[in-house]
Amino acid sequence: MASVFKRKDKNGRKSPCWTIQYMDAHGKSRQKKGFTDKQESQRLANKLEHEAKLRRDGLIDSAAEDLAIQMSRCIRQHLSEFLDTVRSRNRTQQYLNHISTRIGAILDEAGIETLAEITLDRVESAIVAIQKRNKMGPRTVNHYMQAMKAFVHWLVPRRLATNPLLELEFHNVAIDVRKERRALTSDEMSLLVDASRTSDQKVQGYSGEQRARIYLISYLTGLRKSEVASLTPESFEITGKTPILTLEARNSKHRKRDVLPLHPQLVALLRLWLPEYPPGEPLFPKLGKRKAHTMIRKDLEAAGSKLTEEEWAMVSGYAVSNRFDDGEPDVDGGLERLTQAWDAKQKAYETSKKAPRKPGSGMPAHKDNDTSTREGRIAIGEQIARAMEQDN
Repeated sequence: MASVFKRKDKNGRKSPCWTIQYMDAHGKSRQKKGFTDKQESQRLANKLEHEAKLRRDGLIDSAAEDLAIQMSRCIRQHLSEFLDTVRSRNRTQQYLNHISTRIGAILDEAGIETLAEITLDRVESAIVAIQKRNKMGPRTVNHYMQAMKAFVHWLVPRRLATNPLLELEFHNVAIDVRKERRALTSDEMSLLVDASRTSDQKVQGYSGEQRARIYLISYLTGLRKSEVASLTPESFEITGKTPILTLEARNSKHRKRDVLPLHPQLVALLRLWLPEYPPGEPLFPKLGKRKAHTMIRKDLEAAGSKLTEEEWAMVSGYAVSNRFDDGEPDVDGGLERLTQAWDAKQKAYETSKKAPRKPGSGMPAHKDNDTSTREGRIAIGEQIARAMEQDN
């Protein structure tokens, strides 16, 4: 039976408030601070013990009570705990800052203070207001939606009974492209490598030869700037039957370990380059903090490129990165699949060598020279790599 008593301090003086002692739903003795009035304290004690008995008998839904408690908490507390969970998954601080800013903007715009106030209408209205005020394109708006949907998905079911944003649909980014991006053309890529190799000036802290190597590695592997920045001599295994590049999960954007087969022309160049680098050290120190767009622009301008400002805005830092069209490479089964892909590309290039050449261009008059296709970009990359190999 519940009881009340007064505690004594270290000097033997009794507390002005009564202390309640009762048995909870799990049969464990609990204590709770009561009132200065004994009768009120005893009444509360009886109430707590009665509710505990109802929970033991299944007459009160403990899960519903827990949800009610969570629903009454400030939503910023939930957001802070959500960010802690994301941080524990080894996501970068930049990613955390992005999602925190986007979710916070929606919550502020919608005036949401508790979980009970999260509704589809309020969130959609807030996103529309943010989009109009900041003149955002569909892709940026989708980033805001994605962050908010991830937050709400995390809340269900322990903090929120159902997901109110299941019907929140992403915008079609193809309808309104605010910043169109494109890869460098074959001529631009050739100019880029040649100009950087013959340059005697440092750009973003790198010599011309270093910049040429950065461009070519990115072009023939498809790695992002931050991924190229993480490469060390140990990242490459070029002595085996199938030369490979290993990108650790902590350096990959999707946080998975990648094993990529290396292009034969790049392998030949790596045999010349890698002995120059100390073991365990990055091939290109601090590349992750450098501006790839600036390097590309300066080298192309030095080569006489006459792109307009609108064209420069379309050329991103990924302009020399040769992406795989059929998805991100994976470890389980991915090595065999990608090796087969390289073989197919090599056969396509052998076919292109037999095609008639454009007068004075030095390039086969073949669709594989079109950088909008994988085969075309690999073919151009092979020609540049072979020229560099011969020079060395």
